[in-house]
Amino acid sequence: MKIIDTYPALLSSFAGSEFSFPLWKKYIDSSLPGLYHKLVADVKDMLSCGASEEDCIKVLNNAVQNYGQLEAAHESFINVTNNLDQTVRKRFGKGVDVTVAFYLGLCNGAGWVTDYLGETSILLGAEKFWS
Repeated sequence: MKIIDTYPALLSSFAGSEFSFPLWKKYIDSSLPGLYHKLVADVKDMLSCGASEEDCIKVLNNAVQNYGQLEAAHESFINVTNNLDQTVRKRFGKGVDVTVAFYLGLCNGAGWVTDYLGETSILLGAEKFWS
């Protein structure tokens, strides 16, 4: 089991109060290389099915503007993933070959199980924790 916590990079990338796609792209490329195209393709699919770009931007701005809630979501992530591999091994007698990542997505990461870099991954988008 691999745990990826992008929270420190997320904070340093969004000093302003509005979501910035160029800042987000830089952040996601440096934090989770290779994931950018999958996330953008998913958003395009979501928008083609009737989702509103304005609603997505509202959710993303909410994440960027509400540091306290973002911090609480991160603390929950830390609490859940702390010793998670050991807990799974103890309860089930074997480990799980999975990557779990906490990151800021594009309204598409509330527990998304997908392939990332050839591995089964659980993507936990911080923007979806309270939206």
